Parts: sequence; structure tokens; C-alpha cells
Amino acid sequence: MEALKKLIIMGIVLYGGYFILSHHFIFFGSTVKMLKKVEPKYTMDYTFFSVGGDRKDLEYKGIENVLAIKPLKEAGLADLLIEMEYITEDERRAAEDKIDSGS
Repeated sequence: MEALKKLIIMGIVLYGGYFILSHHFIFFGSTVKMLKKVEPKYTMDYTFFSVGGDRKDLEYKGIENVLAIKPLKEAGLADLLIEMEYITEDERRAAEDKIDSGS
């Protein structure tokens, strides 16, 4: 029975690790949202990312700089920023145009 307990605990720990490595955890102050990684490389790259507590924090980082992070962009960070009312659709388009033009 002891071996079964250890096996179950090990399974839970392994699944927890898999779950963490296959998602992006985006922090909006004290609010946390998850985005599924498009290509789970099972690395910690951008697994935890803080946008900031309010729009000013995002503006300080630069909307274009945040949206230019490829793994987060592919996972749908721009849609999440709109949903959380940090940016508007027009700001998204302007930032993406700026990123695409390379300026």
C-alpha cells in the first residue's frame, strides 16, 4: 500500500510539473491568467510573466516590446490584454504594425 501511495504522489507531482511547463502564467497585479503554450518546449521561458498592476506598468515596458515576445504573442497575449482592458483593439493594431515594420 505504501508503494501505491508513493506512485500516486509521484504522478501528481509529475503532472503538476507538466502543467506548469505547458502554460504561460500572466500576472496582472494580483490577478493571474493562463495561456496555453503554442509549442510546449517544456522550458521556463516566459512561463511566468508580469504585465504589471495597471496600464501604466504596461506603458512603461512598452506595448510593442511586450507584444513582440514571440511565445507570448503566439499564445494570444494581445487578446488577453484587450480582455483585461489594458489596451484597445486600435492600440493592438498600431503596435503590431510597428512590430511588423521593424521600427
